[in-house]
Amino acid sequence: MLAENNYIYNHIETGYVMSPSIVISKIDVSRVLEVSDSEARNAISALGKVVKLSDSLDVYSVAYETDENLALPILEKIKSDAMERFRLSDVNIVQRVGKIPLGEYSHIVAVWARRVDDAFSACKFILEEMNSELPMWRYEVKGDHTETA
Repeated sequence: MLAENNYIYNHIETGYVMSPSIVISKIDVSRVLEVSDSEARNAISALGKVVKLSDSLDVYSVAYETDENLALPILEKIKSDAMERFRLSDVNIVQRVGKIPLGEYSHIVAVWARRVDDAFSACKFILEEMNSELPMWRYEVKGDHTETA
C-alpha cells in the first residue's frame, strides 16, 4: 500500500496531478481532464467503475492493492509507448488504490490527439496494457468488513 510520505501519495488532493499517478482518494474526473495544456481537438477518456467481483449480496467495496515501486514505472512505460505509437498530444493516467466503494472510479485514462481515431486507439491500447501488465490485486470487502479474494 502507499505510504503517506511517498512522493506519489495523492497528488490530486494537493492540486498537482502528474501522470501517471497512483492515488488513494476519490478521483476528481474534471481535474484530471483539466490538467492537460494540449490544444488538440480530440480528448477521449475511459473510466473504470468499481463493481462486485462475485455474486455476493453484501459487498461494500473492492480493495485495490499494488506495489507502487513496480506499478509506477510500468504506467510510465505504457504512457510513453502510447505517446510514441499514436501521435498523442498528451496522456493522463490515474490509478486509485485502497478500499473503493462500489460505483466509484478505480482509474481514469485520458488522451488528447489531433485525430480522433488515434485518441480512441490509444485509449484502448493503454487500458489493455494496464490490464495485462500492471501488478494490481483486487478483493471484495463485505458489509461486515471481512475480505475475500
